[in-house]
Amino acid sequence: MGTQRTIQGTVVSDKMQKTIVVSVERKKKHRLYHKVVTVTERYKAHEGTLAQDSGRLLQAYRDADDLGQLAYRVWYYAALQYDQDQRNNEVNARRQQVQILFARQAQASSWFNPELLSVPLETVRGWLAASEPLRLYTFAIEDLYRQQEHVLDEKGEQISSSELAKLL
Repeated sequence: MGTQRTIQGTVVSDKMQKTIVVSVERKKKHRLYHKVVTVTERYKAHEGTLAQDSGRLLQAYRDADDLGQLAYRVWYYAALQYDQDQRNNEVNARRQQVQILFARQAQASSWFNPELLSVPLETVRGWLAASEPLRLYTFAIEDLYRQQEHVLDEKGEQISSSELAKLL
């Protein structure tokens, strides 16, 4: 069927107890300037670890929050510039790049909901009762389990988010 892309990276940090940070470099031709640039992306390796304990789940939620806040700031800046002058093509291009990054973020995190739903709800409720910091995410977790029948498996979520990326 389809081939799965494998990427190689370098572990740049293992300071956290249960998560490593991997840096991946790739060469890419810039769309506008037609020069080859090196793009470095960092990934926190949470995938496949959510079922181990509440600490991993908490760290994954915190990292998602941090990324969401950064994405909001980037979007807000690009949107404000676009609102000032909608005729400026450079600003519109930046705004569109942010939209593409949102789609890539959704695609990269498409594993999260199916993996969390593979953990029994009673186990997660036990983690919520035992971990004060994790209780902050109670509504999000309970809501995800409530909507469980509407969540696709990991492959379905990947296809759905890649289709979204094509639209942008």
